[in-house]
Amino acid sequence: MASLSLRQRTEALNTKLTTAKALSKLDKFLDTSKFIDIYNENQKVFFSQNNDIGQQVIDAIKNFDYEGIAVKMMILQSSNEVGKHFYAEAKRPLNTGLEQLIETTESQAIMLGNTVALEDIKLIVNNLKRMERAKQFISKHLDAPEKIDESIKKVKKILEERIQRYIIGVRALIDNHNFYEADRKIESITLVRNFLGIYCTKETSDDIENLTEYQYNVVLTNVVNKYSEMDISSYTLNPPTDIFEKFGQVNQTNPVYNRVLNQIKEKILAKFREELDKAKSRQPPDSENIHIRRFESAVKYLPDAMRNALEVELKHCKDDILQLIQDNETKLNNAFSSGDVRNIKIILQEYEKSQELQSFANRVKTLVLKEIHEIVQKINDNFERYEIREAFTHVKKLYNYKIELEELINDINRPYSEIRLRIIKIFDDAYLSFTNRFLSSHILISEDENIAAAVERSFICLTEFMKFNDDHNNQAITMHVLPDSFNDRIAALIKKIQDYSNEHREKCRNALEKVDADSLLNIFKIMSTWNSLLTKVKVYYDVYNSQDRSVRKIIESLQELTHHAQMLQTISRKIEDLRDELLNQELIIYETREFSNTRDEFYRRLNEKLVALNRAKALGQLNMQIDIDKIERQCLGSLETKIRAIGSNCEKFTNKISENSTLTRGEYDQINLFYSNLLSIKQEVKMMHLDMQLIIDKIEEIIFDKIRSWEASIENDATLLNVFLNLKNIKHIANNLSSLRVKVNERIDEILKIFKNKHDVKTFAKLGTILNQDKDGLGQSIISEHKLFQGFSLSLFNEKTKRHDIVYVLNALKGTSIHSDKLRRRYDTFHNMYEKLVQENLRPDMKLDQLISDTKLITGTIRQNSDTIKWDSHVKNQVPTLAAHIFALWTLSKADHYFEAEGLDDRKNYLIQPHAAQVVSIFRLLGIGYQEETLTNNLVQIGTGEGKSIVLAVTAIILALIGFDVNCACFSEYLSQRDYLAFLPLFELLETHQHIHYGTFNKLCEDMINETGDIRQLVEKLISNSSDENKNLNAKSRRQKILLIDEVDVFFSRDFYGNVYTPSASLKDPTITSLVHSIWTQRKLSLNLRRIQMTPEYKACSEQFPKWILLIDEAIKDMLADVQSFESHDYVVKNNKIGYIEQDNIVYNVVYGYKTLFAYHHEHEKGNISRESLLDNIAIRINCGSFSYAEIPLQFRYIMGVTGTLETLSEPEKKVITEDYKISKETIVPSVFGQNNLRFIEKDDIKIENSDDYFNRIKREIDDRIVGRNSEKRAILVFFESKVKLMQFYESPALESMKESVVYLTEDALLQEKETIISRATVSGQVTLFTRTFGRGTDFICHDQNVATNGGTHVIQTFLSEEFSEEKQIKGRTARQGDQGSYSLILLENDLEKFHIDKTHIEEILKGKGLASRVTDTITDALRITKTYNTLYDFLHDRRTDLFKTQYEENMKYVEQAKEKHVNSQKFLTHLRTENVNSVQKFLIEENRGAGGTSRSRTVCLMDATGSMTYLLHKCKNTVDIMFERTSEILKDHGMNPDSFDSFQLQFVVYRNYNSSHDKLLQSSPWETKPHHLRAFMSTIDVDGGWGNEAIEIGFWHANKEHEREPITQVILIGDAPPNSLGDVRAKRNCRGEHYWRNTRFAQSTYYERELDRLVENNIPVHAFYVEERAREKFQEISKRTHGRCEMLDINSSLGSDMLTNLVTEEILNNIGGQSKGKELVSAYRKKFAKSYTSNTESISKKKK
Repeated sequence: MASLSLRQRTEALNTKLTTAKALSKLDKFLDTSKFIDIYNENQKVFFSQNNDIGQQVIDAIKNFDYEGIAVKMMILQSSNEVGKHFYAEAKRPLNTGLEQLIETTESQAIMLGNTVALEDIKLIVNNLKRMERAKQFISKHLDAPEKIDESIKKVKKILEERIQRYIIGVRALIDNHNFYEADRKIESITLVRNFLGIYCTKETSDDIENLTEYQYNVVLTNVVNKYSEMDISSYTLNPPTDIFEKFGQVNQTNPVYNRVLNQIKEKILAKFREELDKAKSRQPPDSENIHIRRFESAVKYLPDAMRNALEVELKHCKDDILQLIQDNETKLNNAFSSGDVRNIKIILQEYEKSQELQSFANRVKTLVLKEIHEIVQKINDNFERYEIREAFTHVKKLYNYKIELEELINDINRPYSEIRLRIIKIFDDAYLSFTNRFLSSHILISEDENIAAAVERSFICLTEFMKFNDDHNNQAITMHVLPDSFNDRIAALIKKIQDYSNEHREKCRNALEKVDADSLLNIFKIMSTWNSLLTKVKVYYDVYNSQDRSVRKIIESLQELTHHAQMLQTISRKIEDLRDELLNQELIIYETREFSNTRDEFYRRLNEKLVALNRAKALGQLNMQIDIDKIERQCLGSLETKIRAIGSNCEKFTNKISENSTLTRGEYDQINLFYSNLLSIKQEVKMMHLDMQLIIDKIEEIIFDKIRSWEASIENDATLLNVFLNLKNIKHIANNLSSLRVKVNERIDEILKIFKNKHDVKTFAKLGTILNQDKDGLGQSIISEHKLFQGFSLSLFNEKTKRHDIVYVLNALKGTSIHSDKLRRRYDTFHNMYEKLVQENLRPDMKLDQLISDTKLITGTIRQNSDTIKWDSHVKNQVPTLAAHIFALWTLSKADHYFEAEGLDDRKNYLIQPHAAQVVSIFRLLGIGYQEETLTNNLVQIGTGEGKSIVLAVTAIILALIGFDVNCACFSEYLSQRDYLAFLPLFELLETHQHIHYGTFNKLCEDMINETGDIRQLVEKLISNSSDENKNLNAKSRRQKILLIDEVDVFFSRDFYGNVYTPSASLKDPTITSLVHSIWTQRKLSLNLRRIQMTPEYKACSEQFPKWILLIDEAIKDMLADVQSFESHDYVVKNNKIGYIEQDNIVYNVVYGYKTLFAYHHEHEKGNISRESLLDNIAIRINCGSFSYAEIPLQFRYIMGVTGTLETLSEPEKKVITEDYKISKETIVPSVFGQNNLRFIEKDDIKIENSDDYFNRIKREIDDRIVGRNSEKRAILVFFESKVKLMQFYESPALESMKESVVYLTEDALLQEKETIISRATVSGQVTLFTRTFGRGTDFICHDQNVATNGGTHVIQTFLSEEFSEEKQIKGRTARQGDQGSYSLILLENDLEKFHIDKTHIEEILKGKGLASRVTDTITDALRITKTYNTLYDFLHDRRTDLFKTQYEENMKYVEQAKEKHVNSQKFLTHLRTENVNSVQKFLIEENRGAGGTSRSRTVCLMDATGSMTYLLHKCKNTVDIMFERTSEILKDHGMNPDSFDSFQLQFVVYRNYNSSHDKLLQSSPWETKPHHLRAFMSTIDVDGGWGNEAIEIGFWHANKEHEREPITQVILIGDAPPNSLGDVRAKRNCRGEHYWRNTRFAQSTYYERELDRLVENNIPVHAFYVEERAREKFQEISKRTHGRCEMLDINSSLGSDMLTNLVTEEILNNIGGQSKGKELVSAYRKKFAKSYTSNTESISKKKK
């Protein structure tokens, strides 16, 4: 361009200038020369080449002086052409310059960088302003003035964009915390904005303005928050030093930055300090933990000052952590050393929370396991050294480790389990060692000191176990450490020790009592062996002063064991006592005056004492301070002296006989007493050196020397008078010396035999006649008792009876449909045939074979079968002929006396002959002599002693020959066997013995049930899988059966009607014995069926009886229940057996479930039962059904019988006969001796006395009656209700004056003694006391004419029989066979209570007034009628009949219940016979369903059993089954199956009063879950006593005792009298005296309120049901205090049974259901069973809340 300028090439230069202008945009990239400079420089050159104005314009354009330009341009424009030329020329540069300005400005804007430099902005703003001035001044000179606005707008847009970018950049700086640069730029951009002025848009201005605010927000919020929230671990990427450095650049410029910087510093410091805190709090502490490492890693990113300060803090933190580590180690060591397991657990749990701390946790676990190992080692060492207490100290530590750490350290369980097993083994070993060596009576004591030491260790071990258990009572440790059954076993141990102590005391007592040397030696050795142990035990106890209850009990029990030194003194004292007893023992005492068995028992015991004393000499080795040999010699010498005295006394009286002195009856009794004692001594006392036989022989020699002298007199003088007198003398000896009776009678037989052989028949008959006329009866007794006079005696009987022939009989015969003509024709046929047969066959050499054959042929082929009975006219017509043949055979087979009487005029009377009455009786039994002669059920009345036996025997033969099977039933086993044996030869002759059976009715019923095989044996064989030889018994043909009864009373017997036959099979096997023994020995270990099933004994049973194990399971259930409760039932041990008291007797054939079995075990352990007896009674008892006796007669085709009481049957009794047994026909046969001569005046011969005068009145009656009409003495028979009452009278002061002459007879006597006393009972002046048993079937034959002619024997009955038949039988003991006799009743007022007779009734009757009686067959019993009685006897009989009717109706209800069981049992019998095993199993399992395991209700049912409560006792017996059945049914309906548990247990208890003996004051049944045992118990209970208010206090006392044994839940009280007052108790006990009660279980008197308080204390409700109004007030009080129920129970009404059943059952259900279900169960019961009835009931209390 310089060249162009030089050559003035303006156009080219202008082009170049344009180019330079364009290139000027690149100037910013150039460091030195700029294109714009070139442009400006050459522009000048360009314009220099123009004229001056142009130059000026250019200069003005250069200076942007557009105002000047405008002036110049106007000048030029207004100038000349040149000027215009220059104007035009000037326009070009002007436009060009403006364009250049626009382009420059736009370029500047475009080239403006992100920095938006103020200088650049200034240039642009200046240019924009120039353009604005250009627009203002020169726009008209421009070619395109609009470009100015366009350019300005464009530049402003570019500026806005550039500024926005700038702002973004500033924001980025702020975001990047480049506050210094941001501040600088904000300041810069703010200046730019300010400089831009109008060229900056408002939006851009606002954005610039907001930068500061944004910056503040970032600084104050984001930055602060960033470093507040930033983890120090992020400092690596975001070092705080950077932000601090950036803030350091600006902190002086703005206080905000300083404030923010301080905030950030605080936040960062806080974070670091927090980290230090975390580092210090981290567990377990670690100086190099993550927080320290994080701190150290981050702190270096802080400014030095901060870093230095924090590092100081870091150092302190590390020091603190190291201290914490040290403290933690110390704490852990202290925790382990102190055993603070819970602290260890806390430490371990802290470590376990973090994965990073597992190593520390593992370290703790290792330490724990190490500690446990050491503890285990110590425990084992302690156990090895038998340091039990120390071992338990460590065990407790081990347990704490287990409980606290087992969830954290699994390995703890193994050593703990090992130690627990060791503990269990230690305990088991100690337990077994102690029990087997110390407590076992079967272990022989060894003198080995090691055994004693072992037992001592075992005891100490056990006590430490018990102390540990007591120290931690109710704490979980005992459950986890001690054996599972520890408490049970300790309880069992305590019980065993107590039992051992008791057994020891009992053995000591028994051994001392018996002076059993062997036992005493054994006990002494035992106590010597354990002496050291017992001493150390006492020391051990005193040292530790144990408060442990179990240890205390054991120590107390062991301290009761006799010390061996003390035992020596006791043995010595006992031997001395035995010496004194033997020296002072009198031999003639009450016991030796009794019957033989009592006397023998006395001497047996005496001999035992002598044997014991003899054996006691073995105790000499114990170095006692007494001389036992000397003592024995003293005792034997004393005894021999006394025996010689007895012999001497006996000789003194017998010498009187030899001296022909007349002895009184008392003197004879003395001889009998002394002689019988000598016999008993000889038989029982074996320890003497005295020759007893010599003494006895000497006495007998005296007597028999005298008898031989009388024999010699007979031999020397055979005149009848002399023979008569001497025979009487000898018989007098026989009758009065019972012990020699047999021997003397044998001498009489021999004398008679010799006399008979020497003299003819007539002479012997004359002797009989003389003897028969003897007034004092000795002659008659010779005739009746000696065989050689049997013919003569028979002739007397025939002579006496033949006066009443067939005409007399038919005329006096009474009965149903009597056809006398038919009877006469039948009898004539019989009599003619009988006479003919006897006449044809009666010869000395007769052979009866043909007669026997002919008799059998009469019936021909007649046979009866099950479908039809053949009883047509042919058979009926043959009956008289058949009877004639049988009687002829009977007569001829006993015709010896006839042949001996050859030559006598009355020879025919020496034949046994049937009386017409007997033949007619047989005909009537067989349906002969009725209008319709059919075989049917019927009864015949025959008088006592008038041939009932022969009637039954011949009838049985006829029926057997016709084809029937005949059962002859009698009430007495003795009489039945007597009759059977008497007629057995006749049965055998006719071969009917296989079809005729005699026995008691019950026995015949049982035989019928067992006809094809004994049920018990069949069951036993089936279960045992034994072969049965009777399998084909069913196949044999069976005859139709006929029942013949002897006495109709059998139907009303308590043993028959309403009773059941329950055969019980006994399954015996060694495996069963082992099983029972196992249950017995483990009875204290909470046994259940499942535990038993795990025993080897059970498995052995299962293998032995695989098909029957379910049945055995049921038996085990019962055993488990009974083994716990067997002691709750009363039993007696006698004769090596367990027995039970029933009335006044001990019975041994009664079994109460398995309670009896365990009683055998218990008594065997006590030494009272032998092992043989125990083993004999071990069996599983299997109930084989229940067969109702009442149903059995209905199985017979016909029922026939004879009785002596048909006319006297009451209406209820007749109803039983006619309705139940369909016996509608009867015959009353007249006496063969004519009219009965009994004198009994109902109006005069009854006396009723109170208890004070009762015995005196009996004595006065004896005195009044013993003297007859001729002033001679009669014989008196006095019958008592029981042996107890008999003995009370015998020992009473009332009899004192005549006691020596009174004899008594009870069932205890031997047969010979009975016969002697019975034969003497009818002798003149004799008074004999009998129990009621002898009032039936006993023949009191009166030979004494003094008695016979003075009114005969008098009978006094001292009680009112419940059945009139018994009274008639007792009356029949006198006035027999036409003799005279009399009868009277002396009754005790209190005894009549059971008939509901009281004193006022008697007084009203005696005054002739009527009595209101209840009509018992009405629905409500509300109707009462007034009845007047002619005599007191009528009233008594009426009430007796009412009682029978009530009892019968109750029995009938039970019979109905029993019928279903009977039917099911019959089906079972069929299944058993056909071996239907499945059905048999099902029946037996159901029938023998065992008891369950839990009892929800245990009820004591407490009942008054005094005289007035007869109805209650009877109804209770018959309703107990219904109570159980209904209770079970309701429970089943409500899903409470009673078979799965013992829902309830019931105990019946009866109380009386203190006028009853101690064994009758209170009687209790066992606890039962089944009704039949309760019913059996109630069957043994009779009313007794009664004394105003009754002894309810004794009943409550019993309930409290039972509660102590095992909790009871309620008491049901039923009575008609209030409880005794305190004064009553004292006064009534004094009746017998406290000395009497002292030796009974009622030694301590009590009072009902005291016992009631105990019941209240134990929350036992008493539900009181009063029978009489007088009891209401007290019964209400009792029930109210105990929260029970009180209501009236009208037990005496016809609805009494229902009311009793409902009340008792409801209370049982309510008790079982409890609060939740009790009311619901009662409501369900009432809805289902309760009947509506009217009664005066009252409920006065609410159920217990």
